[in-house]
Amino acid sequence: MTSGDADFYLAGIPCDGESIEDTFEQAIVVHEIPHANGALLEDMGMKARRFKISAFFSGGKYNRHKELLKSLENTLLVEFIHPEYGSMKGMIETISIKRTDEIKSATLDISFIEEEYAPVAVPMVADPKNMVQDNAQKVADTNRDLVKKITEKANSTIEAKTLLDKVIDFRKKMSEQYANLTSKARKFVKACDRVVSIAEAEINNIANPANGLISSINWAQDLPGRIASSIAYTAERYALLYDNLRNAPEKFMDNLQNARDQIKAAWKSDPEMSAFLGVADMAFAYQGTVSLSEIYSADEDNRNIARQMESQKSFDVEGVYVAARPTPKLLDIRQIDRSLQISNRMAQDAIDSARAIGCPADPLKECVNALIDHTTYIKLEMERIKEINIAYETPLHLICLQNGLPASMAERIVGLNSLKNPSFVKGKVNIYAAR
Repeated sequence: MTSGDADFYLAGIPCDGESIEDTFEQAIVVHEIPHANGALLEDMGMKARRFKISAFFSGGKYNRHKELLKSLENTLLVEFIHPEYGSMKGMIETISIKRTDEIKSATLDISFIEEEYAPVAVPMVADPKNMVQDNAQKVADTNRDLVKKITEKANSTIEAKTLLDKVIDFRKKMSEQYANLTSKARKFVKACDRVVSIAEAEINNIANPANGLISSINWAQDLPGRIASSIAYTAERYALLYDNLRNAPEKFMDNLQNARDQIKAAWKSDPEMSAFLGVADMAFAYQGTVSLSEIYSADEDNRNIARQMESQKSFDVEGVYVAARPTPKLLDIRQIDRSLQISNRMAQDAIDSARAIGCPADPLKECVNALIDHTTYIKLEMERIKEINIAYETPLHLICLQNGLPASMAERIVGLNSLKNPSFVKGKVNIYAAR
């Protein structure tokens, strides 16, 4: 607060003011569109508040300006006590000095920028696992539509209708269930059988999981349903094969992509089977989003556990040290970015294949968007952690202040490191990076 002998205070030094000018400015982005009148405006929030201060020092107060300049030499954040707004923290941008030593008078024109940061509100997003799994039937229907369009393109209208309308037995070969077909249609059905046999033979040593997501889908008992379901089950079994890599999602997705490419390579050698490459793209892309959504959801559960552990006290009411549970392993941002990158690439391959044959892939796009929204949320919410080395025994509160953190963060850092004595910290310590 100001007192009677000063108009305001700067860095603890009382100052007499000639004038204080405030500037409030909105950050506005102007999007101007070629060949169109006007513009679109985007509000980016308030810019930092600026103050132009003119302070004078004369007579017995002349030396105060020297004290002020001296105090500002090694000070980053300066406290400015405004006569109307009160205390605020900020930085000095410029100082212009006019001195008249004969009459001991000095005028300082100071440009002060207030530091006031309103953190970006982190939007809460739905669990990606629920969103992705809710789209299972829609993606399956999309894949059936792909097979249907492939069938219509490869056969005459009449024979395509014959092939698509027949109810078939999934336990038998499709070529055994059709009669009175032309040689072209028979050739197509035999190619369908080869597609199914190659897909199922790739990983027939792993049984379909009884409670798997694919088993909950209602597959139509027809040729498109037979092909789409066999490839979907194969993709799911590959995901089960690589289940031990879920702690390294980027490796998991890389293996799943390689499995897809392995099946596609077997089909490419046959011109009849190569028409079904897009079906493999769609099935494996969706399985990738399913697996990643489960991995990301489990990681978020671990993050909640870590937050709870940080809030636990290191000592009980009797002063006895309480051993902390092992901190769950969390995915780092590199793993999240890399795994999402592979998933997006696989999804783009599927979308391109579907578009080439005139089939929309909106359900798969929704699944990918759910993953992207979740990773964006993680990046905004995730507190960055860095490791520092403390050479001498130092109180944890002081370590927080030295690294730009409030002293109140000390308790969380105790939980992060399971420190027994926060008053004497030495060696390598994990702390939160200041924002």
